Amino acid sequence: MSVGLREANNDKDFNTAKIFVDLSNIFYSMNEKGNVEYMKQYIAGHEIWQNIEFWCNTFEGLIKRDSLDNID
Repeated sequence: MSVGLREANNDKDFNTAKIFVDLSNIFYSMNEKGNVEYMKQYIAGHEIWQNIEFWCNTFEGLIKRDSLDNID
């Protein structure tokens, strides 16, 4: 997941990066103690979080989506 996220970030493929981020909240593994560890724990320090273009693109997409949802 980290490699795919890095490649998406490097290619400025923010739609794919958003999908990876969303999936990191869904997919998990069980550790040796039987506790759930979501994949987001493994990408928490990823460079994508520091990329302002990613955040601007994500924010813009949310605004557009919400605007379309509110059209009568």
